[in-house]
Amino acid sequence: MSKDPLVTSLKHTYSYSLLPAESFFHTVLRNGPYCETFVRTNLRLTNWKRKLGCRCQYKHIVDWCGCSPNDFKPEDMARIKSQSTNYFARKFEAIVNQEVINQLDSWLYDPYPADMQGLNYYWESIYHHEDSVSKTSDVFRTFYQSFVSIGVKSLKTSPAQGGESQACRTGTVGDIKEVTFLSQHDQFTGVLAVYDIEYPTNSGSKQVVTLESWLAPLSHEELLNLNVSNGPQRLVGLEVGTIWDQKERVFRNLARLMGPWDDPVLVHRWVHGKEFDVKIMWVDPINVVTGIYEMKVVTNWVVSFHKPTFKKPMRPGKWTIKMIFTHKGEDMVIGQTKFLVIPMSYSKGQPVSAQDAVAANSGPPGGIYNTNDFLIEFDREANNTEALAKKAAENSRKAGPELHAWIDNVTDYFWTVESSCTISGKIPGCEHISLCESTIWSSRSPDPKSEIGKVKPNGRLR
Repeated sequence: MSKDPLVTSLKHTYSYSLLPAESFFHTVLRNGPYCETFVRTNLRLTNWKRKLGCRCQYKHIVDWCGCSPNDFKPEDMARIKSQSTNYFARKFEAIVNQEVINQLDSWLYDPYPADMQGLNYYWESIYHHEDSVSKTSDVFRTFYQSFVSIGVKSLKTSPAQGGESQACRTGTVGDIKEVTFLSQHDQFTGVLAVYDIEYPTNSGSKQVVTLESWLAPLSHEELLNLNVSNGPQRLVGLEVGTIWDQKERVFRNLARLMGPWDDPVLVHRWVHGKEFDVKIMWVDPINVVTGIYEMKVVTNWVVSFHKPTFKKPMRPGKWTIKMIFTHKGEDMVIGQTKFLVIPMSYSKGQPVSAQDAVAANSGPPGGIYNTNDFLIEFDREANNTEALAKKAAENSRKAGPELHAWIDNVTDYFWTVESSCTISGKIPGCEHISLCESTIWSSRSPDPKSEIGKVKPNGRLR
């Protein structure tokens, strides 16, 4: 950290400035001893897409709005190639689009081999047990521990190489050690969870095996609009998550892990066509209709979103969203999807107490989600409301192993274990499980495209 008076004084000044990172380094460079190294107009290739980049998505935080450039994508490569003498281009973001980075790399340094391992994979570390700086939310921690539990259970029925079922020995399961998000061909394909299992040996000592399990999300989207009029046929997708980035049209909570105090967002996707009206109905795990919202689907919509405000905490479990079109006085569901609000097993980074578990997992006070509601309305199509309500009341009082069993049960409905591999050690009776370093999806597998060596004499990296 520099102690130069210019740097320290500017840091003090910029601590009172709005968005200081936008100009801090330029100001230091142009006013310091290296001012002659400044390259004018080096930031000349910026990916402006005004209709997206100027959306005011932080109006609830600030009292002003500005524009920002968008991430480059493959369709923008023509602009990049048409420019010359560019030292910097903004912005590239692998979690949004890895393909354009590969294309740019190939253009600059010649193409990679088509069969190169990991070329279309991207791994992003989200959690590490040795990281004492980053804070992990209680929601994420609850999910992570459930992922470990589901991963271990899958080992007991893991198929052997001959297709036969081979039961693996059980051991003492440790806490989560690492979590990595996995994308393939710019599609989020799951969460990689690293954890330890401890086994006793014949000699009386203990053997620790470190595993990585790949958990993939299960979609519960249903589009029911194939044989309806031209307007409703425009619907092509429904997704639910949190932290919706309007400018890049992605959920920044990539795995869409949600808890009782989160604010879910419904993203709906369309093709252009006839304008029409729909209703959006949110239904909680015991069939309580938490809200019905009318919406006009305009002619040129491609992607839009709906974000209701509910009283917290939301009731944990399986939620349903229905998109309803009214035709000749009758309501028709043209699309629906389900999402998980996970029951909480952690509070402030520690295992939740029985008292805190009840507070988090019982739903909103009085069962009312909206401030203007006086009565609880149930989904008229549901026929098991009473049994679900009774079960939800029982679940809300659970703690310890019973709480974890409930969490694993609902998580298992939305996530599945694709595969597992070993980082170190071997599971007794389960030697068929492959090594992670030779497993293409693993965070331990080689990623040649991301390796950076020394700069060559010609100034290139490769």
